[in-house]
Amino acid sequence: MYSTDPDVRNSYSADVSGLVLVPEAVARPTSIAETRELLRQAGMDRMCVTPAGSQTSTTGASITDRGVLLSMRAMGRIIDVDAGTRRAIVEPGVLLGDLNRAVAEHGLRFAPDPTSEDDVTVGGGIACNASGARTLLYGPTRNHVRSLKIVRADGSLVTAGRSGLEKNTAGYAFAHDPVDWFIGSEGTLGVIVEAELSLVPLPR
Repeated sequence: MYSTDPDVRNSYSADVSGLVLVPEAVARPTSIAETRELLRQAGMDRMCVTPAGSQTSTTGASITDRGVLLSMRAMGRIIDVDAGTRRAIVEPGVLLGDLNRAVAEHGLRFAPDPTSEDDVTVGGGIACNASGARTLLYGPTRNHVRSLKIVRADGSLVTAGRSGLEKNTAGYAFAHDPVDWFIGSEGTLGVIVEAELSLVPLPR
C-alpha cells in the first residue's frame, strides 16, 4: 500500500521550490477505491498524508518529511468531454497541457493558466486555486470548477457541486457552494479524485 523503498521516496522528495524533504513513505493510487483505502489505512496507522500532483509548487507545499506522500499522478484519465455543454470530467492527475490539447480538437480550452501551465496537474491546480494572467479575463480557477469528488481523511467519498442558481444572495456566502471549501484548501480538507470542469471557446 505504501512504498518505503529509498529510491521511490527520494524521487518524490523535491519540488520546484528547491527544498528537499524525503517522505517516510509514498503511495501511488490508480483509482478512487485505492485512494479511499489508502486514507483509511493511514488513519488507522496514525500517519499524516500530504497529497501531491506533479510537484510544480514553488512553496514546498507538495513535499514532506513526515508520513505518506500521496502522489495522484497515476490517476490521469480524461473521462469525458462534452463540447455541447463545454464540460470535461477528469481525474486529478491529468496534466493541464494534455487536457487543453485534447479539448482544443473541439475548439475549447480550460481557461486557468498557472505558472507551470503545461505541467501542472488539474487536481493540484484546483487544490491551490492556481491562476495566472488570464485570470484578468476569465477569473480564477474556482470559477471553472463545476463539481468535485473528494475523499476525506476517514476514506469517505463526498461529491460537492454548484447549485446552479443564477441569484443566490441570502445567507452566509461561504455556505452557498460547498465545492468552494475544497478549491484552494491545498488538500487539508480532502483529496480531489475527480473534477467536472467548465471549458471556454478558444480565442480567435
